[in-house]
Amino acid sequence: MYKAPQTPFFPYFIGNYGNSIQSAKQVNGVALARKLAQEIAEELNDPRQITQKSTLAKFNMLVEELRTLDAKQMEQASQELHFNSAQASSHSRQDALKSLAWKSFCDALVEAGTGPAFLQIQKIIEHQQVSDAEAARMISRLPVTARFPDKEYMNSFFNFVRSNNVQHQNQLNETALLAFAELCRKADVNARNAHNYYPVHVYGRVLPEHAKAVAHQYLPYYEQNLKRAVANGDSRKIQAYIRAIGNFAHPKILEVFEPYLEGKVPISNFQRTVMVLSLNELARVYPNLARNVLFKIYQNTQENQEVRVAAVFLIFGTNPSAQTLQRMAQFTNEDQDQQVNAAVKSALENAAKAHSESRQELAQAAQSAIALLSPKTYGLQYSKKWLRDYIVKEENLAYRVSADMIQSEDSLIPNQVYVALHRYLGGFAQRVASFRAMTSSASDLVEKIQEQFTNGEEYQQQSEMNQQFSAEQIFRQFNIKPDYPQEVEALLQYTVFGAKRWAFFDEEFFNQIPRRLNDALSKVQNGQSFNSTKFYNDISLSLAFPTATGLPFSYTLKVPTLVQAGGEVQARVQGHNSNNNNNLFRIPEAVNVTAEIEIVYATELKSELGFVTPFNHERYVAGLAKNIFVNIPVKVAANVDIANTKVEFYMKPMNNQNEQKIFHYGSYPYTAIQNIFDFRPLQENENTKYIFANENKNKFEKVYGEEKTGFAFRCQYKGDQQSFQFADFYNFAKRNDFFSAAFFPWAEKTIQYNNFDVYYDPARSAAKSAKFALNYANKYANKENNNEGNSNNHNNNQNDAVPSSYQPDNEQRMNQFASRAQSGVQSANIDVIDISAQFFGQKNADYVATLAYARSPVAEKARFLFYAGANNANNNKNKVAVDATAYMPNVPLVNAAQAFNADANSRLYANVKSGENLDNGAQFQFQANMKQSQEFRDYFRQSQMYKQCSQQMEQGEYMMPACRNATVAANRLNEAHFSINFDKVSDAVKNYTYQAFAYARHLGYQYQSENFGNPNGQHNKIDGYFKFSPKFDFAQFYFNAPSVAASFKNVPVHQYVADFFAPHPVYSGFDRLMQDTFQAKYQGKDYRGSFATILTVIISFMNSIDFLKRYSNFIVHTITFDL
Repeated sequence: MYKAPQTPFFPYFIGNYGNSIQSAKQVNGVALARKLAQEIAEELNDPRQITQKSTLAKFNMLVEELRTLDAKQMEQASQELHFNSAQASSHSRQDALKSLAWKSFCDALVEAGTGPAFLQIQKIIEHQQVSDAEAARMISRLPVTARFPDKEYMNSFFNFVRSNNVQHQNQLNETALLAFAELCRKADVNARNAHNYYPVHVYGRVLPEHAKAVAHQYLPYYEQNLKRAVANGDSRKIQAYIRAIGNFAHPKILEVFEPYLEGKVPISNFQRTVMVLSLNELARVYPNLARNVLFKIYQNTQENQEVRVAAVFLIFGTNPSAQTLQRMAQFTNEDQDQQVNAAVKSALENAAKAHSESRQELAQAAQSAIALLSPKTYGLQYSKKWLRDYIVKEENLAYRVSADMIQSEDSLIPNQVYVALHRYLGGFAQRVASFRAMTSSASDLVEKIQEQFTNGEEYQQQSEMNQQFSAEQIFRQFNIKPDYPQEVEALLQYTVFGAKRWAFFDEEFFNQIPRRLNDALSKVQNGQSFNSTKFYNDISLSLAFPTATGLPFSYTLKVPTLVQAGGEVQARVQGHNSNNNNNLFRIPEAVNVTAEIEIVYATELKSELGFVTPFNHERYVAGLAKNIFVNIPVKVAANVDIANTKVEFYMKPMNNQNEQKIFHYGSYPYTAIQNIFDFRPLQENENTKYIFANENKNKFEKVYGEEKTGFAFRCQYKGDQQSFQFADFYNFAKRNDFFSAAFFPWAEKTIQYNNFDVYYDPARSAAKSAKFALNYANKYANKENNNEGNSNNHNNNQNDAVPSSYQPDNEQRMNQFASRAQSGVQSANIDVIDISAQFFGQKNADYVATLAYARSPVAEKARFLFYAGANNANNNKNKVAVDATAYMPNVPLVNAAQAFNADANSRLYANVKSGENLDNGAQFQFQANMKQSQEFRDYFRQSQMYKQCSQQMEQGEYMMPACRNATVAANRLNEAHFSINFDKVSDAVKNYTYQAFAYARHLGYQYQSENFGNPNGQHNKIDGYFKFSPKFDFAQFYFNAPSVAASFKNVPVHQYVADFFAPHPVYSGFDRLMQDTFQAKYQGKDYRGSFATILTVIISFMNSIDFLKRYSNFIVHTITFDL
């Protein structure tokens, strides 16, 4: 534990005649560690040097060197580099360097993963040389970085967990509990992982006779503390110990959880759900054992709904048999709990689509059970599980995404969301990230958070007055005993800096939100400096073995990563009093924030293979290094006017004098010979030879942004790529989807030398600063306004979207658009948004967009005005104005008989002007008539839904689900005929239009036919039609242009696309999409009853949210009474 490990085959351990480099006279381990940490600090202080001097390679070199140190050397190096960052001056360069060197050393210490490194981490934490949050981050990384956690290591870790210093720090205590249990699982309980992850062929099994310690020593300690937390009702500790016990994944944890799951010891349903979800690691290590327990929980229909759903999700992680899945599928036809049924159905359907080799057995089992599932359709308001995998063709890369969601009965916001991402590199599996958010009640959580905020004294007085008519008062008057809400509990799990982090919340935490916000606000009002620097290895893989020559051979794959954010921030507020006595946080009327921020992200994928000659201290390697570097140094200021819903954002480069590299991508294949006592990166080694395919002759340089915004960004490329064409990006997109492109940004089919850089060039930048503004207003006009604007502009050439002022961030234009948009619209509700971007300097540029939309629940007419203007740095101007009017009849929504006979035909008119001068520019007149085709009406009247509704109406039942669904479906429009008249259209616009048509023709070539040289084409006119099939599953499109006529027939259409684009006179595209997304086809429960005299209905909507209020009419329970 105190000595440095003796790891064979690797250069720093055998490079000095078979001994560690620490045995060499020319190596002073402590001085070398100090030197490397200080060099890294120098380079971090000037991010331009990070790629030039291979900072990430130096960090890995520091990690490797620390692994050769014993405990005494480690402590000495720590003492020499220690610096209290809290006392550092923000204006002292020396303090900044010392702070960065200390942070780099601590990160390298964590990545070293040896026994001496862990002992030093303990000392650093015990002496409070790092903050509580940083201590927790260091401990959370240990389960990933521990090189060989033997008996001494584990006992030392266990003693650390139980120490008084750790026990009295909640965040550190929870992290240590979870990290220790996870390490026990990896090194001890999971024998397969221990074999694959640790060098067992060198040292033997990690813990050969230590397996009993988990069951007889570690787990009993956790169990006793869980009992104590339950007795004290400490929700936060209960959650932490439940999750930590689950991390062990030892079969004995079932005995610990049994009294709680069986109800012998009462705990909340949330805690029981957490307990079931904590069996996820047991399901991986002992799938058969876990499956038996989880299946019993699922089969118990008297069990809590969320507990059962959690069991369903974990069953699919145990590779269940076909018989098990068939029983579950069949049970969906009998089980009355629709949330559970929805979870089973979604999990089965997604599992059946799996493609990866590891999931083929599950996929086949799921496919055998699909036919037995309930035919019911479940929307997003039900619990769901998603599984997706993807294989990148010809590159031996793959990823897997798992996601699940536990829904609640009282809110559209789920009570639990979980996402996990795994990637596979040539067979090497790695969990990239995971995220879990969970609460006892989403609606209670939202309400609890809302209760901590107030808009001011007037709001508070109004709230006190409303208390007289609160739900509690109503319950008291009617002598009703209410169900008081239980304590709000929540947890959050996320992956950051290569480590899994957990946060547990009880009700007291939410009650402290106002105090925490006030404290944070008081700190930043006078300016707050910050600097967060974190190194970690995203991937660290090492393989080594002897060769027939007697020379040790090794292969390493490492991805060192740097995330750095530093600067100073200051915030001032208006209309906020932190000294109010109501313990609430008063939302300020306005917030002003100024900051100087520099964000740096750098990562290097480095793959090397080679051998060492210990007799002359040389290593011979061939490798590939790929670098990504991003640097964003900016000064920003933001003015947020909450009362008037306006945001202004100012930005300028932090350094307007010197050229700055803001992006770099490099790919460098190389060979090298290096003396192991040469502690420099290979990039600086004279014996490093880069490999070029064509002598590095391909180069290009181009400047972007200079004309558009005034900010000049210079792009340089040098490498083997001969050219960059659209086909290259198309083939990349075809080979990858979104996630694979994000998971493997460095993946290439061939090994090439590439060097691509983007620089901010202040010398060529005419602009020095930028301003972005967003202004929103909502207005209600209870009378028509016909004084301004033309309510029938489709009959003439007038365009109300042409503003009187083209200036950016113009309130006059917003008021003008609001006044014009409401013209002819009775009782209009108007939304106006104005967005602008301005660039200031030697040459100014500005971009503007203003939008106004007026609609009314009582008027058929709706208006839409849109203006956008661009004035670039070269004073080239372009504008566009769109004035659109729609006439949509108010068809019946609750009376099916009237809806069946209603005239739903609708019209749309639009007048568009564009060009540098809107008076003399291009003009477009668009007209569309939307209706129902006869085929659709015949199909609808033959549908089962229509027939069922007709029968119900004969019995006097107009509000049953069939009639509610039929009422909506009866007035959907599936056919539109349109015409476009245009004039003065530039050749550039015509060219863009043809390119768009060519692209559409390429995508839909199997459905398309065309006639060039169209004899029926009319000058400056396009007409045509668009038509959905009666089922809205296919579409046809035809247009007749001056030079070409084309049609697309029988094009398959996704359900959600049809929902959004097939219009309804009343419901918007988004409303229809929400109906299908949540499958709210009025599938609620029906209650029938007879009342002879008086019917009194009292409905109390509690814990509602805006989203639920808006769409609650889609999810209903129909109540029919015979009076």
